Amino acid sequence: MILYVWIGGGAQTWCRAELSFLGEESDGRIDEALEGRILKNMKSKGAHVFEKDGRVIEINFNHNTEVADEDLKSIGKLIGITDLSLEKTQITSRGICQLKNLSQLEWLNLYQTKIDDKALECLKAMKSLKHLPLGETFITDKGLRHLSAMEQLKFLGLRGNGITDKGMLHLKGLRRLEGLHLGFTNLTNRGIREIKGVVRLKKLWLQNTRITDEIVDVLAGFKSLSELNIQRTHLTIEGVKKLRRKLPGCRIAY
Repeated sequence: MILYVWIGGGAQTWCRAELSFLGEESDGRIDEALEGRILKNMKSKGAHVFEKDGRVIEINFNHNTEVADEDLKSIGKLIGITDLSLEKTQITSRGICQLKNLSQLEWLNLYQTKIDDKALECLKAMKSLKHLPLGETFITDKGLRHLSAMEQLKFLGLRGNGITDKGMLHLKGLRRLEGLHLGFTNLTNRGIREIKGVVRLKKLWLQNTRITDEIVDVLAGFKSLSELNIQRTHLTIEGVKKLRRKLPGCRIAY
């Protein structure tokens, strides 16, 4: 925090003072003592903490029953972490909205948490995020509109959410995506056509969707694909054979 302090004198003189308060350094970092207390508390609740070159970079709470929204307020002060995994926890959008200051966070795993559309509204300004698994949560088409601003994303997981073709309109601008999980949703051919411009995709999961042979030519347009899952869809063996001819370098699970 920067304060300008009047020190008196014959002329109007101001002194610029940089002060640390409440454990926060002048550049926004928290001091080592506060960080230590936060990490001790996280570890007491079962967190796996990983360090590199003497600094914490990853916290993993996967399948943890003790971590709660209140804990994320403390984690939100650890601005140097790059990876946070909360898979299959009771975390809600209220907790996620306390992570806004994690300006270096690249991986945020929210698979099978209790988040909804409000969480995406809070995350949309986090320009460092690249990997965002959001499967089997309470996200809807309405919430996907917040993702349209996250053009830096490389992986997006939406498996098992209540999303439809309408939501795909908000993903068409995510042209840096290399991995996209849309399996176990109500998507049809129409939704896949909306994202045909996301041409950097290397991995695409579409199992248990409602796509048919009519989408083969669109899927063949994803020339960078190395893996494609179309199990339990409405594609026929003839459609799959055609797709394999058009994408000879792609491993297709059918």
